[in-house]
Amino acid sequence: YDAELLPHVEDLAHLKKVKVSAAAAAAEAAAAEQLAKEKGVPVRHLKLCRVEVNLPETLEQGVRKIWRDELKLEERGIKFEDVRLRDWNNIKRQPGRPVTRSELESVCGELDLVTNFKHFYFEVRRPGEAFEEYVPPQMTVKLIQLDTATDEYMEAVDVRVPEEGLTSDLRERAAAILGAESDKQVRLALLRGNVAEVLLDDGKQLKAEYMIKDKETVYAELCDDWSTGECRIAQLYLELSSRIRVSFNSLDHPEDASHDLSVQVDGRKTLGVLKHAIAELCGAAVDEFKIRLSRKGFELKDLNASLVSLRIQDGDKVYIERGTPLEPGSRIFKIYVSGQAAETEDDEFADEHTWGDDDGEGSDDDGDAADVVAGIVAGVVPAAPGVVPVAPGVVPAAPGVVPAAPGVVPAAPGVVPAAPGVVP
Repeated sequence: YDAELLPHVEDLAHLKKVKVSAAAAAAEAAAAEQLAKEKGVPVRHLKLCRVEVNLPETLEQGVRKIWRDELKLEERGIKFEDVRLRDWNNIKRQPGRPVTRSELESVCGELDLVTNFKHFYFEVRRPGEAFEEYVPPQMTVKLIQLDTATDEYMEAVDVRVPEEGLTSDLRERAAAILGAESDKQVRLALLRGNVAEVLLDDGKQLKAEYMIKDKETVYAELCDDWSTGECRIAQLYLELSSRIRVSFNSLDHPEDASHDLSVQVDGRKTLGVLKHAIAELCGAAVDEFKIRLSRKGFELKDLNASLVSLRIQDGDKVYIERGTPLEPGSRIFKIYVSGQAAETEDDEFADEHTWGDDDGEGSDDDGDAADVVAGIVAGVVPAAPGVVPVAPGVVPAAPGVVPAAPGVVPAAPGVVPAAPGVVP
C-alpha cells in the first residue's frame, strides 16, 4: 500500500495467524523500502492479511472483500479500478505478474492450489496515476543449431525468454535468430542424460513444465514442419549415446591379457559389426580368428546376435585367438578312450559335429553325441588286445568286464549287472 494510506507498519500476521515480533516487522518494512528504492517506485509498506473466500465465489469477489471489508478502501474514496491483484513470490519476497481479467472471473475452486491458501500481492495506486509496468522475469536459454546436412552443431547463441514463457515464445525467438521464414520450421529438443526430448507442446511453460533452467541448452534444427517427420537431433544423440568401447587382446600374442587394444561400436548392433571392427584394426580377416567373452569361455559364433543379447557393454573385454571360427550349432569335443596302449599320457581324438543348438552355448544332444562317440570308437580306435570290439552305437565295456548286450547299459566294475529290462 502507499505510505500515505498506511502511515505506519502494522503487525504482520502469517496465514497460520502467528504474530511476528516488532523487530521482524521493522525488518520487513526495511526490506520493502530497499526493494522500492532499487526499482525506483514509491515506498510501499506490506501488510499480510488473511481473507477467506468460498470456493464457488470468483477471485474478484475475494479482491472486493479486501478492498471493501478488510482495508476499508471504499470508505477512503479509493475506487475498485485503482486496485489490482498480482502473484506473490513468497521465496523471493517480491510481486509477480498481474492477475488477468479471465483469472479474476474464474471461481476459486478452479485455482491451481497445492493447499487451501495462496499468496497474492494487493496493489493500490493513487487516483489518476498508472500502475507500474510489469516486466516479467527473464531467463537465458543457450540455443545450439544442428546443421542437418553435415550433422554438425553450430556455436551456442543466448536467447532471452520470460521465466513463465511458453514453448511457442522460445520457438518464435529461435526462428528469428536462425533466419527461418516461420516458427513452424524450427524443431526444438532437450538432451538430458541418455534421453532426447522433443518439445512438441507449444502451450507448455518452459520453466514450470519442461523444467528448463536458466542458461540451460536447447537444441534446434530447421525443417519443413516441426510437428511432422523425424527429429535428426534425437536420432544423432541416440547414436552417440549408444556407442560403446570394447577392449581386446593382441591377436599375435594371445597369452597377453593386457587388453591394450579397443574399438568403438554401436551397442545396438550385432557381434558381426564388432568382429569386423576388430578385424580392421588387427589387419586380419573375420574368418581367421575366434572371439570369446573370456580366454576359457565359449566361442561366440553367431555373428547375427546383438551385443545387447550377449550382454557386451561399454568397457567390457573380449578375448580373440587365431583359428577357423565355428558355424552356429557346431561343437568341438575331445574323446578319451580307455583300454588302449598309448605312448603318451592320453590319446585325444577331436571331431566336429553339428546338432540342435536350441540349448544354447555349451550344451549338446545326448543322442547325437553318443552316435559320434560310437562312430569314432568303432571306426577309428582299434580295440586293445583281449578286448572284444563293440558294434557301432554301443558303448564299449572297460577291460576285464563282460560287455553288455546291445541296448543294455553295462554295469560298473564290481557290480552285478541288472536283468534285462531292470534299471541297475
